[in-house]
Amino acid sequence: MLGLLQRNLHYCSKGVKETAYKMLVRSKLEYCGAIWDPYIKSDKTTLKNVQSQDL
Repeated sequence: MLGLLQRNLHYCSKGVKETAYKMLVRSKLEYCGAIWDPYIKSDKTTLKNVQSQDL
């Protein structure tokens, strides 16, 4: 999904990219994080890094 947004929103403003990211990518990551609940420290760190990533 992130790749799709990067390809299709290349020329859009930062605000549009941020809104699309929050709606389509971050919401799924937050949902998956609650269900998956990683127990390995490296998995938790990776998930947190992706969730805090900016476009």
